Amino acid sequence: RITLWDAGLSGFGLRVTDRGAISFHVMRRLPGKPHPVRVVLGKYPSLSLAAARKQAGAALTDLAAGIHPRERARALQTAEAQRKAVTVGHVVEEFASRHLSRKRTGHGVGQLLRNELVSRWGGRPITDINRADVIGMIEAIGDRSPSVARRTWLYTRRLFGWALSRDVYGLP
Repeated sequence: RITLWDAGLSGFGLRVTDRGAISFHVMRRLPGKPHPVRVVLGKYPSLSLAAARKQAGAALTDLAAGIHPRERARALQTAEAQRKAVTVGHVVEEFASRHLSRKRTGHGVGQLLRNELVSRWGGRPITDINRADVIGMIEAIGDRSPSVARRTWLYTRRLFGWALSRDVYGLP
Protein backbone atom coordinates (compact mmCIF):
# COMPACT_ATOMS: atom_id res chain seq x y z
CA ARG A 1 0.00 0.00 0.00
CA ILE A 2 1.15 3.47 -0.79
CA THR A 3 -0.30 6.50 0.96
CA LEU A 4 0.02 9.90 -0.68
CA TRP A 5 -0.85 12.95 1.41
CA ASP A 6 -2.34 16.12 -0.04
CA ALA A 7 -0.10 19.17 0.24
CA GLY A 8 -3.04 21.59 0.33
CA LEU A 9 -5.26 19.94 2.92
CA SER A 10 -3.53 18.51 5.97
CA GLY A 11 -4.85 15.10 6.99
CA PHE A 12 -6.28 14.28 3.55
CA GLY A 13 -4.70 11.66 1.33
CA LEU A 14 -5.20 8.77 -0.98
CA ARG A 15 -4.16 5.18 -0.68
CA VAL A 16 -3.17 2.97 -3.61
CA THR A 17 -3.26 -0.77 -3.04
CA ASP A 18 -1.04 -3.32 -4.75
CA ARG A 19 -3.95 -4.16 -7.09
CA GLY A 20 -4.27 -0.52 -8.16
CA ALA A 21 -7.42 0.41 -6.20
CA ILE A 22 -7.36 4.08 -5.21
CA SER A 23 -9.32 5.36 -2.22
CA PHE A 24 -9.49 8.76 -0.54
CA HIS A 25 -9.28 9.06 3.22
CA VAL A 26 -8.73 11.51 6.05
CA MET A 27 -6.74 10.88 9.19
CA ARG A 28 -6.84 12.89 12.37
CA ARG A 29 -6.63 12.32 16.10
CA LEU A 30 -9.86 12.88 17.99
CA PRO A 31 -9.47 15.27 20.94
CA GLY A 32 -8.44 13.36 24.03
CA LYS A 33 -7.71 10.12 22.18
CA PRO A 34 -4.19 8.73 21.81
CA HIS A 35 -4.53 7.17 18.35
CA PRO A 36 -5.49 8.79 15.06
CA VAL A 37 -8.68 7.79 13.26
CA ARG A 38 -8.73 6.97 9.53
CA VAL A 39 -11.99 7.60 7.71
CA VAL A 40 -12.37 6.32 4.15
CA LEU A 41 -14.29 8.78 1.99
CA GLY A 42 -14.67 6.73 -1.19
CA LYS A 43 -12.97 5.11 -4.15
CA TYR A 44 -11.43 7.04 -7.02
CA PRO A 45 -13.52 6.50 -10.13
CA SER A 46 -16.83 6.99 -8.35
CA LEU A 47 -15.56 9.91 -6.24
CA SER A 48 -13.68 12.73 -7.96
CA LEU A 49 -10.77 14.56 -6.38
CA ALA A 50 -12.76 17.79 -6.02
CA ALA A 51 -15.66 16.00 -4.32
CA ALA A 52 -13.23 14.09 -2.09
CA ARG A 53 -11.60 17.35 -0.98
CA LYS A 54 -15.00 18.78 -0.09
CA GLN A 55 -15.90 15.68 1.93
CA ALA A 56 -12.47 15.70 3.54
CA GLY A 57 -12.92 19.28 4.74
CA ALA A 58 -16.25 18.40 6.36
CA ALA A 59 -14.86 15.17 7.86
CA LEU A 60 -11.79 16.92 9.27
CA THR A 61 -13.98 19.63 10.80
CA ASP A 62 -16.10 16.95 12.46
CA LEU A 63 -13.04 15.09 13.73
CA ALA A 64 -11.56 18.30 15.14
CA ALA A 65 -14.83 18.87 16.99
CA GLY A 66 -14.66 15.35 18.43
CA ILE A 67 -17.41 13.89 16.26
CA HIS A 68 -16.66 10.78 14.25
CA PRO A 69 -18.13 11.10 10.72
CA ARG A 70 -19.60 7.57 10.92
CA GLU A 71 -21.47 8.53 14.10
CA ARG A 72 -22.82 11.66 12.40
CA ALA A 73 -23.94 9.63 9.37
CA ARG A 74 -25.55 7.05 11.65
CA ALA A 75 -27.39 9.79 13.57
CA LEU A 76 -28.64 11.33 10.31
CA GLN A 77 -29.86 7.93 9.09
CA THR A 78 -31.64 7.32 12.38
CA ALA A 79 -33.30 10.73 12.27
CA GLU A 80 -34.40 10.17 8.67
CA ALA A 81 -35.75 6.73 9.52
CA GLN A 82 -37.73 8.17 12.44
CA ARG A 83 -39.07 10.94 10.22
CA LYS A 84 -40.22 8.41 7.63
CA ALA A 85 -41.69 6.13 10.28
CA VAL A 86 -44.06 8.85 11.48
CA THR A 87 -46.49 8.74 8.58
CA VAL A 88 -49.87 10.40 8.24
CA GLY A 89 -51.56 7.02 8.68
CA HIS A 90 -49.65 6.39 11.92
CA VAL A 91 -50.57 9.81 13.36
CA VAL A 92 -54.24 9.47 12.36
CA GLU A 93 -54.45 6.08 14.08
CA GLU A 94 -52.82 7.47 17.25
CA PHE A 95 -55.17 10.48 17.15
CA ALA A 96 -58.15 8.13 16.82
CA SER A 97 -57.04 5.86 19.64
CA ARG A 98 -55.79 8.47 22.11
CA HIS A 99 -58.08 11.43 21.45
CA LEU A 100 -61.13 10.48 19.42
CA SER A 101 -61.92 7.30 21.36
CA ARG A 102 -63.17 9.47 24.24
CA LYS A 103 -65.47 11.56 22.02
CA ARG A 104 -69.08 10.80 21.18
CA THR A 105 -68.48 11.43 17.47
CA GLY A 106 -65.00 9.92 17.52
CA HIS A 107 -65.78 6.92 15.36
CA GLY A 108 -67.26 9.05 12.55
CA VAL A 109 -64.42 11.54 12.70
CA GLY A 110 -61.88 8.71 12.57
CA GLN A 111 -63.59 7.28 9.50
CA LEU A 112 -63.60 10.70 7.83
CA LEU A 113 -59.88 11.18 8.49
CA ARG A 114 -59.07 7.67 7.26
CA ASN A 115 -61.14 8.14 4.10
CA GLU A 116 -59.78 11.57 3.21
CA LEU A 117 -56.29 11.90 4.71
CA VAL A 118 -54.99 8.35 4.96
CA SER A 119 -56.27 7.41 1.50
CA ARG A 120 -54.30 10.35 0.03
CA TRP A 121 -51.19 10.54 2.22
CA GLY A 122 -51.16 7.40 4.35
CA GLY A 123 -47.54 6.49 3.61
CA ARG A 124 -46.09 10.02 3.52
CA PRO A 125 -44.17 11.37 6.50
CA ILE A 126 -46.36 13.85 8.35
CA THR A 127 -43.57 16.42 8.27
CA ASP A 128 -43.79 16.46 4.45
CA ILE A 129 -47.40 17.64 4.46
CA ASN A 130 -47.60 21.40 3.99
CA ARG A 131 -50.33 24.02 3.78
CA ALA A 132 -50.57 23.76 -0.02
CA ASP A 133 -51.23 20.01 0.23
CA VAL A 134 -54.06 20.55 2.70
CA ILE A 135 -55.59 23.37 0.64
CA GLY A 136 -55.47 21.22 -2.49
CA MET A 137 -57.14 18.35 -0.64
CA ILE A 138 -59.90 20.59 0.77
CA GLU A 139 -60.57 22.14 -2.65
CA ALA A 140 -60.79 18.69 -4.27
CA ILE A 141 -63.21 17.52 -1.58
CA GLY A 142 -65.15 20.78 -1.87
CA ASP A 143 -65.82 20.06 -5.54
CA ARG A 144 -67.56 16.85 -4.44
CA SER A 145 -69.25 18.03 -1.25
CA PRO A 146 -68.79 21.38 0.51
CA SER A 147 -70.07 20.03 3.84
CA VAL A 148 -67.55 17.14 3.84
CA ALA A 149 -64.81 19.62 2.90
CA ARG A 150 -65.73 21.84 5.85
CA ARG A 151 -65.72 18.88 8.27
CA THR A 152 -62.45 17.57 6.82
CA TRP A 153 -60.85 21.00 7.24
CA LEU A 154 -62.06 21.23 10.83
CA TYR A 155 -60.79 17.78 11.84
CA THR A 156 -57.54 18.11 9.90
CA ARG A 157 -56.81 21.27 11.87
CA ARG A 158 -57.61 19.45 15.11
CA LEU A 159 -55.39 16.52 14.11
CA PHE A 160 -52.41 18.74 13.33
CA GLY A 161 -53.01 20.87 16.43
CA TRP A 162 -53.07 17.73 18.56
CA ALA A 163 -49.90 16.44 16.89
CA LEU A 164 -48.14 19.79 17.43
CA SER A 165 -49.16 19.95 21.08
CA ARG A 166 -47.72 16.48 21.72
CA ASP A 167 -44.35 17.55 20.26
CA VAL A 168 -43.53 13.94 19.38
CA TYR A 169 -43.86 13.80 15.61
CA GLY A 170 -41.25 16.40 14.60
CA LEU A 171 -43.71 18.97 13.29
CA PRO A 172 -42.35 22.53 13.20
